[in-house]
Amino acid sequence: MNNAGRHRNLCVSCNPLARRARHDPEEYAVRDATNADAVIVQLNNLRSFTSDREVAWEFGSSVWEVKAPLEKIVFFSGLLPPHLLGGESEYLVLGGEYRVEKLKY
Repeated sequence: MNNAGRHRNLCVSCNPLARRARHDPEEYAVRDATNADAVIVQLNNLRSFTSDREVAWEFGSSVWEVKAPLEKIVFFSGLLPPHLLGGESEYLVLGGEYRVEKLKY
């Protein structure tokens, strides 16, 4: 099986670009680290992301960016009225294998 079939959560043209901050990147299972700035990691269950790059940096010392497939998005802040859960431009995304790019501040 080729990489495209094996990593079906990976998408080159999906929206949105979501960012996740973390303090300990070593806690994630890295599946493929052939590139220093982009790796494939296993994300468990349900993960919170933000579409706002600056907000992401408020939550950790390093930030990953991922192109989340639309079918994996459970919630996004524009889904409800603006005054409910909209402050952090949040996305809740189902886990799986994702190609993440390490952002530089």
